[in-house]
Amino acid sequence: MYVLSELFGNCPQVKIVETFAENYEDILSGPDIARMTGVTKATVYAHLNKLLKEDIIR
Repeated sequence: MYVLSELFGNCPQVKIVETFAENYEDILSGPDIARMTGVTKATVYAHLNKLLKEDIIR
């Protein structure tokens, strides 16, 4: 269930964080996340860099 999107809207960063939350036991690559979210790979990588820098994801 995608609760974050319902609360914060359907922006790429929320989609990416939700994907990690829903698949926390999996190792996800940039292309995996792009496929799962419908977000372009370039956008995924831009947001991943920000999320990693802020220690939101590992």
